[in-house]
Amino acid sequence: MNRIRECRQNKKLTLKQLSEELAKHDFKISADALGKYERSEREPKLETWVKLADFFDVPVPYLQEISSFTKKDQTEIDQLRPKAFDINKRKILNQNLAKRVSSFDADISFDNVLKHDYKVANKIIDLLFPEDGEKYKKIISNSKFKKQNKADDFPEPLASYMYLLEVLSEMFFSAKSNDTISQKYVDKLFALYDMYDRELVNRDRQKLMNQISKTKENLSNKSDKK
Repeated sequence: MNRIRECRQNKKLTLKQLSEELAKHDFKISADALGKYERSEREPKLETWVKLADFFDVPVPYLQEISSFTKKDQTEIDQLRPKAFDINKRKILNQNLAKRVSSFDADISFDNVLKHDYKVANKIIDLLFPEDGEKYKKIISNSKFKKQNKADDFPEPLASYMYLLEVLSEMFFSAKSNDTISQKYVDKLFALYDMYDRELVNRDRQKLMNQISKTKENLSNKSDKK
């Protein structure tokens, strides 16, 4: 289930009117498709979740009904923080309040990162593939969330794309620092790109980071001996 119908009714819109309003925001989607999303007969793609959440001004997890928090809860949560945590002593004052505050922060953070990564991915594709970038952007926008849909699950292939981008960035800066270990992982990384396997990407990312840490530690030790 989801809250698409609830959010639409709160705005006093019919499915046809919602379709027309979204078109004004450069997002074309039929009333029939919206109805199927509301009834959970069809699973929205990433672009649809983001566009609908932006239109209704709610976090994606709230629209998906895996969270009960909206941005309007921010004031209440901020008032609860001093009652939930003693920041100076780094101590929890009230377990239930702390759980509520932490859940809100996690949901809003997830929403911010998801929307940020989605926009960044499209911008990077525009820069790298100015001529035929639309087909790559379509792959990202058509990403789907996993069926179990946990609050910390990013849709594929966006998740793999951003992980790979992060690892490649680390390799670049590693190479710029004259570390030689980054080149060893390039071929394997591009092989992983086609597999969209988060677990393998994570594993190799950890291997890479371990190698970088060891290299930097060795360089530091040599410098100290001098």
